[in-house]
Amino acid sequence: MSSVEGAIAGTVRRLRRLRQRSPLVDHVWQAAVRYDKENGSRLAAAIAYYGFFAVFALGVLLFAILGIAWSRSDTPQHTVEVYLRQNFPLVDVQALSTASRSISLVATVALIFAGIWWIESMRSSQRALWCLEQHPGNIVIRYLIDLAVLVGLGLLLAISLAISLGLQDILLRLAGDQSRPLTRHALDWSSALLAAGVDLVIAAALLAGVPRLRIPLRRLLPSALLIVLGLGVLKTAGRWYVNRMTHNPAYQLAAGAIGLLIFMYLFNQIILFATALAATSTKGEVRDLAADPPTPSSARSDL
Repeated sequence: MSSVEGAIAGTVRRLRRLRQRSPLVDHVWQAAVRYDKENGSRLAAAIAYYGFFAVFALGVLLFAILGIAWSRSDTPQHTVEVYLRQNFPLVDVQALSTASRSISLVATVALIFAGIWWIESMRSSQRALWCLEQHPGNIVIRYLIDLAVLVGLGLLLAISLAISLGLQDILLRLAGDQSRPLTRHALDWSSALLAAGVDLVIAAALLAGVPRLRIPLRRLLPSALLIVLGLGVLKTAGRWYVNRMTHNPAYQLAAGAIGLLIFMYLFNQIILFATALAATSTKGEVRDLAADPPTPSSARSDL
């Protein structure tokens, strides 16, 4: 027993020395402590629950809007299909597209609320890691702002995809003959970089826009890059999972839903740990945009 205690004590001493020598290790350690103290894993599970329904809901709504706005063109819908397959390999994109053709008004309202509840759960969880009030302001105004954030994320995604699609089209025209190996590799790398750029924009919006914080870029960027890298690993693992699932009929009945839940849970853990990383950083000053302005009496009392 004494040898075990000695080994533990030695490990603790080495970790303390490592934290003293490396500011990066110390920062990651503080983020892990904040994540654990605020029950980050439990919060990620709650977000994954709402996110599971929101992915289907927002996918159906997106295809329905595209079907109305661009009824004579298949290019925007194809772009969204490619993005969903790349970023959410466990989602049945064809089923979403089919369901969007018969969506009703009542179903539309229900799907919008599913998205709002997803934003609400993510916002409250992130603000918990920032040690801020989780549900600021009036509930009606708060839900309206959550709806605005949801719409803003959708518009941001649409604009980012449009820019990415335009740049890809320009690169294809400049490349000329795509059969050459060097040209093909260059196009593959450019597509990957454009996709990472879209992911980076969305990650920054999730970290700052959803919890309603004004975060300096130097404090926001490392956390956003962590989300991009984590999402890349999850997408690779998700494609491997899909390929394995399609070759095993015994798993096809429920493996897709289970896989998506696991994907959402792990992805939200990455988002929340990135939030903890930003919350424990000392670079720049963060402003809470959802906080009530100080009253004159409170301002005088602070003086």
